[in-house]
Amino acid sequence: MTISITAAFARHLKLTGAAAMLVCLFIGHSTAPAADPLAPPDGWWVYKTGELSDADRECVAHAWVNRFAQVSNGTLQLNSGPAILPGPLNVPYAGGRLAGVNLGEWGGKLEWAASNGSTRATILAENVLSLVHAPFGNFLLTGSPGWLGDGDGAIWRLSDESVIPPTATHIANVQGMPGASFLSPHGSIVIVTPAQLVRVPSSGSMQTILSVDFRGLFPSSIVEMPDGVIYIGMRHFLVRLVPAAGSYRLDWLLPADCPRFKPADHDCVCSASEP
Repeated sequence: MTISITAAFARHLKLTGAAAMLVCLFIGHSTAPAADPLAPPDGWWVYKTGELSDADRECVAHAWVNRFAQVSNGTLQLNSGPAILPGPLNVPYAGGRLAGVNLGEWGGKLEWAASNGSTRATILAENVLSLVHAPFGNFLLTGSPGWLGDGDGAIWRLSDESVIPPTATHIANVQGMPGASFLSPHGSIVIVTPAQLVRVPSSGSMQTILSVDFRGLFPSSIVEMPDGVIYIGMRHFLVRLVPAAGSYRLDWLLPADCPRFKPADHDCVCSASEP
């Protein structure tokens, strides 16, 4: 009896040890550390965190290349290329068409015309930049460029399409001309200007996310990912804003094949040598 009990206990220990080993392996696999949230996206590197130097700005002010951020089917896409200037606004709305004009310092306007031509109305006497459709309403961005593209701007809410002719209600002014907007996966609109990053939530009010200094960099695209990280495309640089301690860490990103940059022929170009 003593021998059988001892053998059984030994067999129990072997089984328990094997089971424990399997549990340890499972736990080790399931708790593997997540990817570093501060690691740059594939094909990019962090040139600098914080503010750019005056020398950086002097070069980049002449750059012709732009970086772009967009989301396609839930996937972040980052690209480089020449600046893309948006055309005038001309879209169907409220049984007619909205037509926006942006003449810079000479002014602009937003008009609505019925599809049968029976009615034409001026809605705003502002430089029209873009129309943003959201589940909680339609918003218009207006603004005028200043020196280095800083300028000023405003956010307007358009009336429902059942209102004929449409009307526009002023929501807020923004510092700098709006450069780009994005419908966030969190259900709000994020907007970037050379001086501000702002948010329009479902309440329709405006919230300032962050004050920025993108003077002379002409931000032209913006996306916000589900984890709250924001990417902004602009002249020469891609900016990444990572949520940190109630604010954001600001990283300046460059493509991996652009280790350095320097002035050249009224441009700011990537270089493998010291600028």
